[in-house]
Amino acid sequence: MRVSDVSNYYNKKYISNKQVDTFRFREDEIKAENLNIKINEWASKKYQGQLVAIHSPEHYTIPAFLPEDKAILHINCNRDLSLSNGASHKMLIKSDSHKLFTKVDQKMKHDFNKGEQYTFFKLILSKKSIQVLMEESGLNISTNQAGFSIESGFCTIEMKRIIEQLQQSHRYGSLASLFFDSKVNELLCLHLFQRQKQESSSNGISPLQAKQIRNAKEIIEKSFMNPPTINALARMVGASETMLKKNFKHILGTTIYGYLQDYRMNVALSLLKNTDILISEVAFESGYEHSSHFITSFKRTFGISPGAYRRKTA
Repeated sequence: MRVSDVSNYYNKKYISNKQVDTFRFREDEIKAENLNIKINEWASKKYQGQLVAIHSPEHYTIPAFLPEDKAILHINCNRDLSLSNGASHKMLIKSDSHKLFTKVDQKMKHDFNKGEQYTFFKLILSKKSIQVLMEESGLNISTNQAGFSIESGFCTIEMKRIIEQLQQSHRYGSLASLFFDSKVNELLCLHLFQRQKQESSSNGISPLQAKQIRNAKEIIEKSFMNPPTINALARMVGASETMLKKNFKHILGTTIYGYLQDYRMNVALSLLKNTDILISEVAFESGYEHSSHFITSFKRTFGISPGAYRRKTA
């Protein structure tokens, strides 16, 4: 298969295919020249969930596609992913973030950089159902000039946990569809809850204050191994310590320390699932000086030890 044929193949098999009778699980691998795409799919009558892993030895651009009656909640797991229509509109889906697409410009293309590996989860559902959910939640679906939605948020520990559970749906036999749909509803609830928080937080928060919080969030993510004190962080973004803590909690729904801990746990999940390094090394790479502290935090967060989690997801 040629790379230019990948989009049509994927769309026909995974997006535009006929409705599922009860529940379906399938694994597939697409090889096109040097491009390798692995897809695991779970599907019920209402929803489709896809875990997509892409190895891109060269730089490739692949057209994006979304039928008019569909919406996609795209959850980026490990690496920034960019989309562009080749003109003035370019969008970056940051690592550990989620974005809702309700329509896509026909010229939009995914950009996959040379030598990179990408992993993301896609939840596909009817556009009508997400519109009903958002209306019931008092939210609006807003799009920019390029035609893609601008709803986005941070992929929390709770969201990652649900995605992990979704991937076990096919093991529930005759209850697979019920289990899968219930987990999807949880995921959608968390997405909509973040949207509500974002919209309500815009009231009383100036553009400068919102920018300070974005900058603080990025500093935490880049320096999670050795983070600055809250006082130092406040000075770095040009805010008082009191206002930084207040606005951070108001916008992101957690404390600065809580956000740091969640981010470290996200790093740990990725390392446990995608590498075979020792637990002590996972602890260090996640920002913990002592593995015992890491193991305690991990068990408190997930209710399972890091070793047990690795064995469960192997």
